Amino acid sequence: MPLSTNFMPAYLRFLHLAEAFDQMNPHKGLDHVEKQLLDRLIEAYYKNQFPLMGEFTGFKNIGSQATLHSRIKSLIAKGYIDLVADDDDSRKKHLVPTRLSLTFYNQLSDALIKVVGDFHPAH
Repeated sequence: MPLSTNFMPAYLRFLHLAEAFDQMNPHKGLDHVEKQLLDRLIEAYYKNQFPLMGEFTGFKNIGSQATLHSRIKSLIAKGYIDLVADDDDSRKKHLVPTRLSLTFYNQLSDALIKVVGDFHPAH
């Protein structure tokens, strides 16, 4: 006899919801490296930091400098990142998330809030 989904472990419910969100995710065109770079950029943005291109091509744990540079260029071409010239030195370019990437992360946040609410049913 099958158990009710109310008795499904929270982690399995999370996996199901994550899979459902992934199916409706309009941003499937990002590869794993691009997602990691965008995660770091969004985190920096919310800390009021605007990293330089060179800082992001130095994440050796994500990929080689050439790979990271090409993925940053790809994120720019896809509309997730803008390059903004430094106020003091226009040769320096800061990476800034676009409205598209901020909207994407807001959608992820809304989905996470829903998942957390589903994990904590009313007593």
